[in-house]
Amino acid sequence: MMSIRMNPVGRILICLLLISFLLSSFSGVCATGTEGSLYPEMEHAQVDYSQMSLEQPDLTQLHTLLEELTASADANAARAPKEVYLTVLEAYDHIYTQYSLAEILYSQNPNSDSVAQLEEGWYQAYSDATDDISIALRDFLKANGSDALSDVLLEGDEDYFLNYEDITEQEEALFDEEHDLVNEYWEIYAEESYEAEYNGEIWTWEKLGQLPADSDEYQDIYYELYKVENEELGELYLKLVRLRNEIASYYGYSSYLEYANDVIYVRDFSEAEISRFTSGVKELLTDTGSELYWAFSDTGESASSLADANAETILDTVEPYIEDIDPRLSEAWNYMRTYHLYDLEPQDSEAVEGNGYTTMLPEYRAPFIFYARVGSWWDHRTVVHEFGHYNAMYHYDEYSFNYNMPMDVQETFSQGLEALFIPYWSEISGGEDLETEILYNLMEPVIDGCRYYEMEKAAYADPDQTLDELNSKFKEISEEYGYVFELQDYLSWIDITHLFEYPGYYLSYATSGAVALELWAMSREDRSAATEAYMQLTAQPDATFKEMQDAADLPSVFKRSTIREIRDSINDYLYPDDTAASESTHSFRSPFWIFTAAILLAVIAIIALILLYKEQKKEE
Repeated sequence: MMSIRMNPVGRILICLLLISFLLSSFSGVCATGTEGSLYPEMEHAQVDYSQMSLEQPDLTQLHTLLEELTASADANAARAPKEVYLTVLEAYDHIYTQYSLAEILYSQNPNSDSVAQLEEGWYQAYSDATDDISIALRDFLKANGSDALSDVLLEGDEDYFLNYEDITEQEEALFDEEHDLVNEYWEIYAEESYEAEYNGEIWTWEKLGQLPADSDEYQDIYYELYKVENEELGELYLKLVRLRNEIASYYGYSSYLEYANDVIYVRDFSEAEISRFTSGVKELLTDTGSELYWAFSDTGESASSLADANAETILDTVEPYIEDIDPRLSEAWNYMRTYHLYDLEPQDSEAVEGNGYTTMLPEYRAPFIFYARVGSWWDHRTVVHEFGHYNAMYHYDEYSFNYNMPMDVQETFSQGLEALFIPYWSEISGGEDLETEILYNLMEPVIDGCRYYEMEKAAYADPDQTLDELNSKFKEISEEYGYVFELQDYLSWIDITHLFEYPGYYLSYATSGAVALELWAMSREDRSAATEAYMQLTAQPDATFKEMQDAADLPSVFKRSTIREIRDSINDYLYPDDTAASESTHSFRSPFWIFTAAILLAVIAIIALILLYKEQKKEE
């Protein structure tokens, strides 16, 4: 079993979302934090994003510094080991920043071969740098002990590096193959060149878009196209499943999800707790999710006034409410806007449209938001979500080499901010009732996070199953969570990019979403208490998920009673005058549907008796 610290190459899998900060001096910085404040005092570079340059991959400087570190134990060395090591960490921050800049550029140009090659080059440089530093530290500690570096090594570092083993050719081959398959997925996904035959005619997604969605043939063609897409990407997914199970086996794990939960996502909760959580969500929240869906669908609100807003208009609209939630959020927001650390422009490729993430540029201590806006009010919501990430990253005072922020914690920052933002949507949209829809959009990831995690468990438990078997399993799991779809919608799991790039990640949306719903429920009773609880959460960036909940004095989401309280709070919101009415006519387990089903069965029985009577008369 590996240490909880991420292995060098494993860190690369989540580079865009696992972020870190730099502890060094800059020419031109702005200081943040004051004594006694919520966040640590630190400095951020005053550099506009447009002035940040992307270089060609080169590790020459790092290798020179590592040679100096090796020689620094000598009494005649020009610099002490601690000073050299801090310079090594700064060099690593530069490499991490270059890789992040390359990833941003690749997101902006997914079909550019030259950009893809540059991103690939920095991927390899990042991987090699992590391994090279780890080897140099191991050799230094074995030769000289830890005294010279005791002030700069983290708890557990000495044991970790003393036991560090060089990346073997087998390891490197496994991770390179994984990286290549993920890139193949993105290339296929971005091309959107699927073709399907229907009634002797060739159809594409673009051609289908010209048909009215309510036409007789639309659904049939839609299904045929999804069959083609599912077959190509689904087979690629199964290749990734088999390869990743091989990676997990190499490190002594029985399945890749077990490996990912321990090594990549650093989860401090067990598989038994996950099962208890998913079971509670399935049994207690699926009907409530249906209630919320029907409630906001019935309003017909669409926030048309917010459609097609440009980047600056979106930011101008959201800005005053960020400060109103808590003035301590304004510092990171103002820094983001001053130095244009965001790209909210629409992208040409529909495959990229709507994709968003927040990454870190540790050389500048600057987070960056990328989001390919879609032209609806959803763009405003996504900015709120991503800024939840941004604020926490902005205040995270650590070198990127030492980064350790669990994903479940990260997603709590984003979804928690969405929960506190809910009361403002009516004013922002000019009076339209969006609160119920936003609440549903917080609930949906909780249910979907559990649903997709169960699907992934089924996939990794049986890597040799056929694609048809996996599709059927997904359909079965979805129906257990209350989904009733058209057949083609059970093939569309291949559009969930996390399943291909970050296995096990989607569970973070569920656990963090449950905490967000706790904050929402608390805010209905005591807004200031909920806000302070959220702010305390954001001050715990490297805490584990359970530690974070404890720090904010929130009940554990792994307790069934917590899930039940979330359900009851939503029912109180939906039916303020009569909580018993939570079993409404939209719930498939409600008295309405039970009565309706009974009537239908009675009608069927009567028809059957009539047919039987007629058959008997014929025989007579």
